[in-house]
Amino acid sequence: MYGIIGGANRSVLEHLIGAERSQWNGVAPAAVILLRRPGPIDRDHDPGNWLALRHAYDELAARERDRYPVLIVENTRLPSDMQADIVSQLLLLLGGWVTGQG
Repeated sequence: MYGIIGGANRSVLEHLIGAERSQWNGVAPAAVILLRRPGPIDRDHDPGNWLALRHAYDELAARERDRYPVLIVENTRLPSDMQADIVSQLLLLLGGWVTGQG
């Protein structure tokens, strides 16, 4: 996403992504977690650039949902609360696989 927002050549980026996917040889994650925040952690971050990155990650998550589950978690709570929420969502999603029943 940083390459796209930073103005890198999109064709080159797509070729790099294609090369990486070919090296994974069909292996895909069981799930992907996208952590979102209402604002940048680094308060010196350009707000327009940060919003563009957030939007680009949201678009990527929507596209990748066709390949595997994407969990979107709002990073606004205590880490322990978020961890419990993520584990709960993953257990629901992967329940049979995690317990050996899938």
